[in-house]
Amino acid sequence: MDQGKKLTQEEAQEVCRGFLLYRYPDAKIVFDNVVLTTKEAAPIYCVEGSIKRPLRSLLSQLFRVSEQYTFKMKVSALESTILSWELD
Repeated sequence: MDQGKKLTQEEAQEVCRGFLLYRYPDAKIVFDNVVLTTKEAAPIYCVEGSIKRPLRSLLSQLFRVSEQYTFKMKVSALESTILSWELD
């Protein structure tokens, strides 16, 4: 990526969405908050939201609700890379 061009909020969300869907296929992802900050002069997006993972077996689908978690991710606005992430 061109070092002079920063990601937009939507592009940062798509980086996060691609990462999460790679790890959790068929998950439903909702973004709650996307903020551009700086750390040591580097622009970073702090992205927060929730992810709902579908249940794996048919039996669990009948008796349980889908698992829902919150996530926090940091994305480099210049390099389009995930710097850190956590799932609660």
